Amino acid sequence: MRMRMKALVFYPVVIIIALSMRIPCAFGLDVRLIGGPDIYSGRVEVRHNGVWGTVCDDGWDIQAATVVCKMLGFENASMSTGYASYGEGSGSIFLDNVHCSGLETDLGECSHRGFEVHDCQHNEDAGVVCSRNDPDLQVRLVDGQTALEGRVEVVFNGSWGTVCDDFWDLDDARVVCRMLGFQTAMRAVSSAGYGEGSGSIILDDVECLGTERNLAECSHNGYEIHNCVHSEDAGAVCANVRLVGGRTALEGRVEVLFEGSWGTVCDDGWDLNDVRVVCRMLGFETAVRAVTSAEYGPGSGSIILDEVRCLGTERNLDECTHRGYENHNCGHSEEAGAVCANADQIHDSGHSEDAGAVCANGEIMLMELKDLQVRLVGGQTALEGRVEVFFNGSWGTVCDDSWDLNDARVVCRMLGFQIAVRAVASAEYGPGSGSIIFDNVRCLGTERNLAECFHNGYENHDCGHSEDAGAVCANDTTIEHFEVRLVDGRSRNEGRVEMFYNTSWGTLCGVGWDLREADVVCRMLGFTDASDVLHNAAFGEGIGMVFLEGISCLGSENILIGCVFTSLEANSCPHSQDVGVMCFDIEGQIDPNILIGTSRTCLSWFDC
Repeated sequence: MRMRMKALVFYPVVIIIALSMRIPCAFGLDVRLIGGPDIYSGRVEVRHNGVWGTVCDDGWDIQAATVVCKMLGFENASMSTGYASYGEGSGSIFLDNVHCSGLETDLGECSHRGFEVHDCQHNEDAGVVCSRNDPDLQVRLVDGQTALEGRVEVVFNGSWGTVCDDFWDLDDARVVCRMLGFQTAMRAVSSAGYGEGSGSIILDDVECLGTERNLAECSHNGYEIHNCVHSEDAGAVCANVRLVGGRTALEGRVEVLFEGSWGTVCDDGWDLNDVRVVCRMLGFETAVRAVTSAEYGPGSGSIILDEVRCLGTERNLDECTHRGYENHNCGHSEEAGAVCANADQIHDSGHSEDAGAVCANGEIMLMELKDLQVRLVGGQTALEGRVEVFFNGSWGTVCDDSWDLNDARVVCRMLGFQIAVRAVASAEYGPGSGSIIFDNVRCLGTERNLAECFHNGYENHDCGHSEDAGAVCANDTTIEHFEVRLVDGRSRNEGRVEMFYNTSWGTLCGVGWDLREADVVCRMLGFTDASDVLHNAAFGEGIGMVFLEGISCLGSENILIGCVFTSLEANSCPHSQDVGVMCFDIEGQIDPNILIGTSRTCLSWFDC
């Protein structure tokens, strides 16, 4: 829990004037980081009159942290911290209410209340986490049976050393394999699986996203900072995939490299989603067709994978479900294959402009796919209804298999609405008629048009109209459907957060909440911002529905449902996770539009 602290309201006039001054320093400051696990993070301390002291976290943000990190020689800041997250300092608190633009070259150029003018204690000491700007590392795999596997070693200060396996996982191994020229990693190895190394242990607590270009870009404890021994040396098994037996590099039998040998994939359950993953691994832009029955000829050696089932969004095949490596009930007559394509292979075949992909006379012919039109049908307002798309001159429906809020977000954005509130399944807005155009739609939520999302192919489905998908959208102007209030607090500016939706009040799931979400709530209620977030039903457990699971706000949104969230109804979140907030209540500035009792807010863009 992090609390924003404010000065007391009641001071003599002379003191108020003094405390509200913003004083930019005309001279440079020395800064240092203390108490962090590495050189990149810690409590911020500044030197004034030859003595080191701390900085209060009131107003402390990423811009101020950026200035500190640049002063220390780092490129940027990745996080600002408060509430003495790196331990309480001692001695003087030199700065409070520091406000930087982020462009300053010295913390002394930022405004603040004046040296040693503050209303803080050391439990509010500010800290930072700076971004790493380490040079690229060299990496190698040692003592494996092939060049694809081995103990991970990196060069530091001219010598090779090992990596500790604390937090070592597949994302870390992926970065190593990509550095070595392989396309992906099949396995992350721990406990010195390739034998113990010698010399220094260079890295510990490595945590990569898996997308980094170099291991130096991943989070770690710092070079040669560790609590490990060589019995914990990390390793990696890199994997590759290839297409064999086709007439071009775009097609062929799918083979994967496993433990030094190429093997095949059985076609049980093999479909276009699996092919999408293979094509993406090979750098192609499009999956055209899933091939079965050893159409590109039978392979030899091991059958590595069977019953592969991908969603189509995975980065590589090892993320898909399957029976296990070399666990199968197939013969080589059941080999799976793939047909991929790139933009430069896409050309007009002279058929319908809406066509996806056709195979004619052995030639793959793809059409340039134009944007789809979409509409909502059967709802009580224009904001809701059954999703229909226009294809080959007719309107058709979308099957609800895999239909979720990300898909609904794309539909709502296409229709000019700002927010998707709910993804609707099971023909809730009535069954449509005519063709079912899409099945297994999987959007990231950021696409501009539904045509850019993954799906089974046009009119390729296993659904009936009882499974037609729908969507509920919203705009800022529909805020009356999503009022918020604070309940069971000691004053009007604090309490359990509740939201009104679909004729009833419910609580909000507090998992992941911080001051950004709380700021949005407080502004909706007419306050300036939030002073605190309280988790674990601090204001008591509510009743009824729990809303907004997985919410993440920037803090600048006008309404809470304008934030990203995974589900409107948080069915897996109990009332013990109900969240509460405390808002700053500035005396004499009560918003006249707040209706005490309902806590409904009439904002400037909404005509109450």
